[in-house]
Amino acid sequence: MPHEPKKKNIVLLTDCLIDPNAGGAERNIFALAKNLEKSRYRITIASMDCEGTSSLHAVHDVGCNLKIFKVKRIYGWSGLKEGIRFYQFLQQ
Repeated sequence: MPHEPKKKNIVLLTDCLIDPNAGGAERNIFALAKNLEKSRYRITIASMDCEGTSSLHAVHDVGCNLKIFKVKRIYGWSGLKEGIRFYQFLQQ
């Protein structure tokens, strides 16, 4: 049985993820996630706060995971708390 190489983790972070066809940044994130080799990479799309109803299905359709960090204000308590959660997520 051949040894399977370990997948590298990639996190694509965006401020808002409502619809994969909505804006330029969202469209680019989905295109990048869709075209990366799933056999080599474990891809997670991370979003700060807003998430649309189609987002979860669209992320799973391109073979990725979705992680939401609820940031209300970058320079507030939620920004600090979610920043720590994001850091811990990256450490895993």
